[in-house]
Amino acid sequence: MDYFEDLARLSDDDLDIPEWARANDRGKMAFVYTEKAKQERLAYILKSTKRHHFKAKKTWHIFSATIAMGVGLEKSYLSRDASFAPEFRSYLSKVNAELEVAKNNRLLKVAENRGRGRIAEKKEVLVSRVRTTEQRLKEQESVNAAEVVRLAAEKFSPLVRDLLMIEDRRVDTSNKVVPLRRVIESNDE
Repeated sequence: MDYFEDLARLSDDDLDIPEWARANDRGKMAFVYTEKAKQERLAYILKSTKRHHFKAKKTWHIFSATIAMGVGLEKSYLSRDASFAPEFRSYLSKVNAELEVAKNNRLLKVAENRGRGRIAEKKEVLVSRVRTTEQRLKEQESVNAAEVVRLAAEKFSPLVRDLLMIEDRRVDTSNKVVPLRRVIESNDE
């Protein structure tokens, strides 16, 4: 349905048809077809998000042979044989210049937004973030280990604490774990 709506939008009343196209039915058909092709190319340019989408010139450029074949004429008719060929060539070069400007503007936007899909940041940033996170995790594990030892020592009964000779201060100020001393008293003494 959109196809027919687009054709209705490109009716003769809406278009400002130049004099060279009004004088000839083939010129009018070529002009309308060129306007339609221009709208299609502009839509393609707006949708394309990668540089390689514009490698082939046919994706954004309009050739006179393409227009001629679309209208049902020989390839060289619009560019050489028609009475309005010089006017059509100058009109087509203006349209292609507009399309090239739109393409270049789109490529500038694509170059600025170098997205990597769902990955929003560069690899170097992600690697440094992983390293700092791993370092923080190691620090957290050492603090947690000291906390676990302290909690386990608190749960011992006073007799076991005396037997193991666990000191009240097991962690020094640098948050390094001090190894527990285990002294076994021999019955020989």
